[in-house]
Amino acid sequence: MECPPSKQYMDAEKKQGKIIPNDDTVAGGQIGGQIALSERQLEVLQIIKDNPTVTRKMLAEKLGINESAVQKHLEALKQNGIIKHVGKTRGHWEILPRL
Repeated sequence: MECPPSKQYMDAEKKQGKIIPNDDTVAGGQIGGQIALSERQLEVLQIIKDNPTVTRKMLAEKLGINESAVQKHLEALKQNGIIKHVGKTRGHWEILPRL
């Protein structure tokens, strides 16, 4: 089982512009508006970006949380139009472009 991404890793990713810091965490731009994301949702998004075929179980293991908590984060990201799942059980995640 892999460990969740460390705070140092996440901070380095933020500095490199790969993820947006939690304080001003937004997705989208002027036209589409801005959507606030939690630190955990950013972690989920980064893991999906690194591995689009990641499963809920794998996300739960990487983040050290229950699969039901992962499901809530994924649902929030889907409802906000940030990600979508393509295919059935063996599908993949796509990060949707923001306008």
